[in-house]
Amino acid sequence: MKKLKVGVMGLGWNGMLFCEKYSSNPDCELVAVSEHKPERRAEAVKKFGVKGYSEYEILEDKDIDVISIHTPDHVHVEPFVKALEAGKHVFVEKPLANDLEGVKTMVSASLKHSGQVQLVGQILRFGKYFEAVKKWIDEGVLGEICYLESDYIHDLRYQQHLEQWKVDKEVPMLGGGCHSLDLLRWLAKDVCGDVTKVSAMSHHISYKEMKADTSIVTNYKFKSGAIAKVATLYGGPTPRPFGFNLSVFGTKGAIVRDRLCLDGMGEESMNIPEMLYDPTFDFAPEVAHFVDCIKTGNTQTRVTPQDAAQTVLAAIAGSEAALKQQTLDIPNIMDVIEA
Repeated sequence: MKKLKVGVMGLGWNGMLFCEKYSSNPDCELVAVSEHKPERRAEAVKKFGVKGYSEYEILEDKDIDVISIHTPDHVHVEPFVKALEAGKHVFVEKPLANDLEGVKTMVSASLKHSGQVQLVGQILRFGKYFEAVKKWIDEGVLGEICYLESDYIHDLRYQQHLEQWKVDKEVPMLGGGCHSLDLLRWLAKDVCGDVTKVSAMSHHISYKEMKADTSIVTNYKFKSGAIAKVATLYGGPTPRPFGFNLSVFGTKGAIVRDRLCLDGMGEESMNIPEMLYDPTFDFAPEVAHFVDCIKTGNTQTRVTPQDAAQTVLAAIAGSEAALKQQTLDIPNIMDVIEA
């Protein structure tokens, strides 16, 4: 098969990193970039030796097979829809969108163009450590799952000097908290069903420059009755915790960050092999999966827009639950579209 010709839209930190990943993938050829800021566009054109576009003209390039979208969170909808309409395979960064109408529009477009490969960038689903935990859950090693937790704790105050939209537009539960929330959904949904209810509390003590509340603790309930906690904190002067503080408790065993505990061991535990650890985000496996799905014609990617939409709906409900001080039901995306 010939190399896939790739165009990247959005050249912030994430977009530039993906340019490198596509350039280093043997099945890809990065041929174009799109960015409305001339200096960023010029930098990428020079660095990667590609064509540069200011905006949607990139979608008219007939040579391009794949569009990879790395625009700000609130600017995912239009490029995603237009890229599908242009006949491209599409990667879009998480979160899928940051409001209900955006999610509805994107999922509707996704279903209309179901023959094109589409992947949403929920990166934690591609970490070896998290893949191992999911395998243990699915195979029943931990027994019946009763409780899970994961934290997105990250000192993001530096971003106010890089991307103004991250101060004015980003919603922490969607921008950061969706990592941990999506991780727990992915780990548990095959055995616990999906999340159905949420309650939450939040405040704005840290990172006051942001417009949204910057600390939020959300409590989710799965269809099976299992419960989960996601803590999202922006601005804490601390390194990110190992494995996003992941813990999973079942009736036969538990995962507590880098420790495995099994029934019959009492209070003893064992180390999870270090070979499974991912010290940093590695986007290469995510790109490799996307490319492999295109090569094989597999439209059921690891993170479809419909699946990613449920994470967004659960995150939006969490933010609303904190503001209203109520326990809220989490709707199903297909019910939302059909309503």
